[in-house]
Amino acid sequence: MKKVKGFTQEESFKMYIAQVERAQRTKKALPYFILSRGPALNPCPVHRKNEGLVLPVDDLYWIDFPMRKQPECKCRVRGLSIREYERIKQQGTQDPDAPQTLDEKGNPTGLKEKRYIPIKEKPIL
Repeated sequence: MKKVKGFTQEESFKMYIAQVERAQRTKKALPYFILSRGPALNPCPVHRKNEGLVLPVDDLYWIDFPMRKQPECKCRVRGLSIREYERIKQQGTQDPDAPQTLDEKGNPTGLKEKRYIPIKEKPIL
């Protein structure tokens, strides 16, 4: 079994399932999930086309296409409040591929440019 940051793939998948179950109990405060890619060199073949997807936590997408089920999947979901959902619906979510900002000497600062991409509200299957 392949290890993922100290956890086996199976343990990581179980943690994802527990997160989805926990979200059912807290959906009044955090009714949405946003899908983002994880720290993988190669994008996940299952979730790549749905990066930035925002759906209610009880949508069947999260069960039908679970995170960490495939060995190459490092994708993650994060709970969103209604307020945050409304903000990113208008503004978009920060682009993970945005270039790093440079200081006056041309050295990388470790921060990324503030570049936003629109969220998706319907999964691409």
